[in-house]
Amino acid sequence: MSANFLASEFMMEANDYLRLPSDAVSALAEAAERIRSHERLRGLALEIRGQLARGVGAAPDSRREDVKEALGRLLAAEPLMGRRAGMFSAVVMISLLPEVIGWYRSKGIPESVLTDTLSDIGIWMHNHKQAHGAWGLSELGWIIRHLEGSLFRLGRLQFMIRSFGSHPVFRNRRTGQIAALSAAGIRYRRDGRVDGTSGNFDPEGGWTSQLWRRDGETEGHLVTADGRAQAHTVRLPAADWEQVLGEGDPVLDVHIPQGEKLDPELCRDSYRQAIHFYAEHFPGVRLKAFVCSSWLLSPQLSAILPSGSNIVRFQRDYRLLPHKSDDRQLFERVFGAKPADWRTAPRDTALRRLVADFYRRGGITHAGSGFILKEDI
Repeated sequence: MSANFLASEFMMEANDYLRLPSDAVSALAEAAERIRSHERLRGLALEIRGQLARGVGAAPDSRREDVKEALGRLLAAEPLMGRRAGMFSAVVMISLLPEVIGWYRSKGIPESVLTDTLSDIGIWMHNHKQAHGAWGLSELGWIIRHLEGSLFRLGRLQFMIRSFGSHPVFRNRRTGQIAALSAAGIRYRRDGRVDGTSGNFDPEGGWTSQLWRRDGETEGHLVTADGRAQAHTVRLPAADWEQVLGEGDPVLDVHIPQGEKLDPELCRDSYRQAIHFYAEHFPGVRLKAFVCSSWLLSPQLSAILPSGSNIVRFQRDYRLLPHKSDDRQLFERVFGAKPADWRTAPRDTALRRLVADFYRRGGITHAGSGFILKEDI
């Protein structure tokens, strides 16, 4: 690729990997020209690019504050772009491609994984255009993960390595049954949901979870498959129950890029691809499970939607855990924003109609969080 990321040919070459529409590439070239001809913008672009380039291939947590500062500087410079606001960040982020390509090659990662992973940039640039009427790039904290080498798209889904939370998970040594217990110190409502979920609190009937490990057994509050904690406790003797997932264990955080059907078989193929991919390219990471937090795991959706819907089938692969959340993400993904009046909410898709009807009847939803054990794939 061209060494000068502010040259028009750089963006043309970059599009071999980005696969953006021609008008988006033209907008990037125009923005690069604006930066090149503006002394302050040019200096900022070179300086911030250098900051971000040092993070390509580095452990994300090791540079998180440095990256956060650099992304903040990108946003602060956008007003200098005038009508092209949103494109300064796009140009600087895309300028990292030579380092990203080099790092992928050093790890032996196929170029097809790179182009699939970078397809998210086109999705988010399109979203920016829909929201602001012009090409640009927002969600910088998310996009940088694609460029620093901490997120990969493998088939239908995206994956990132992270550490598991604090709810211990056990498997019965004889039957294979799974049992998840709540972490200690969590305040729950009477219905077993985390207190404050969807803004609802239970000051009088709520309770706080406890967890004990003693005399060869673990005692705590069992979590049902739909993510509700039970007020009574159960005991799991170590002779019968093996802990298979615990705090700090390496897991793959699953994300669902927009734009394609959520076909469960394609998702399961992605899980299998991920197991092989990380074993080959990150052999030092002993993955234990897949985890996902999303509006798509809203436990209410299984009651709202037909049992054969892709969302409900996607949910069935996951066992839910306690998760304090709300319905903001569902509104954003399904309607763009929360409708002002459910009687006039958009009804042009089956999902919109069913969710709108549910809310008109007084229903309420919240996002969910769950896991799939690696050996169950």
